[in-house]
Amino acid sequence: MIDLDDGSPVAADEIAADTRSPRGSRSAPVTIPSSLPILPLKNTVVFPQIPTPLAVGRASSVQLIDEAMLRDKLIGLVTQKNTDVEEPRPSDLHEIGTVALIQKLLKFPDGTLRILVTGQERIRTGRFVTTEPYFVAEVETLREVTEPSVEMEALTKNLQKQITRMLSLMPIASDEMAVALLNVEDPGRLADLGTALLVRDAATKQELLGTLEVIERLRKLTRHISREIEVMELGSKIQEQVQDEMEKGQREFVLRQQLKAIQKELGVSDDAEAEIERLQEQIEKARMPDAVKEVADRELKRLRTITPASPEHVVVRTYLDWLIVLPWAKK
Repeated sequence: MIDLDDGSPVAADEIAADTRSPRGSRSAPVTIPSSLPILPLKNTVVFPQIPTPLAVGRASSVQLIDEAMLRDKLIGLVTQKNTDVEEPRPSDLHEIGTVALIQKLLKFPDGTLRILVTGQERIRTGRFVTTEPYFVAEVETLREVTEPSVEMEALTKNLQKQITRMLSLMPIASDEMAVALLNVEDPGRLADLGTALLVRDAATKQELLGTLEVIERLRKLTRHISREIEVMELGSKIQEQVQDEMEKGQREFVLRQQLKAIQKELGVSDDAEAEIERLQEQIEKARMPDAVKEVADRELKRLRTITPASPEHVVVRTYLDWLIVLPWAKK
């Protein structure tokens, strides 16, 4: 077993409950020690003030969690650079991670754990004090850089609009997620929460975690969400086109069935339909120029609707025969 998040999305209701506190206030600060046990993560980046579920299976990591529960419940969460590495070394981990507080712990009969952690602060790992039975590293607390300005206010409002647009394109987006995202007023918190909930790529999340300047973090997240919206809108457009084509095909099928029923009532035999299909094949094989084939197809459609007893039927049929026999592809 390896340490990884279990693929479950962040619990939107828990985040919503957290963001409903006055003005999205942060939880009570904790004292962060100079060194922390480090839990490597795969494909998961934990952000400050955001609850995140994790699954823990490696024996050394289970021991790390058990001993942390007996101390201050604080652990360092750092994402691996390469998810294919099963037994990471210190060099396989990013320098910047998050110190988190273990909020809930569930033990399963197979020895694995499920924990719910809430990020506290960004940290930079330094010297690894020990690597056995689990990693312990010296850590430095990182403070984000916030300088209120007109640009930051504009970026924050624009990001909220982008988030609203993106949520409208997500069929699985819950009301709790919308509440959690749109009720946050603090720009840094909005950027972190938006990244945690709306960004899927772990590398992009790691980049934004390491961006300490809030205004730059807002710019990066806005660019990322704008690209995602373009992709989603294009996907929706393609889906609509496919749906229209399917509906058109179904409509043509129904109309053809109705046409057959009408022709049967009018005494038009199956031989006539077979003749139409034969003409269609001959038109396809005649290698006509596009403009000529367009005319032939149009006249063939007319022929379907004309009773064989009509003089017009003979005229159209003769015209199609003439188009078919001309040596369009011969010199």
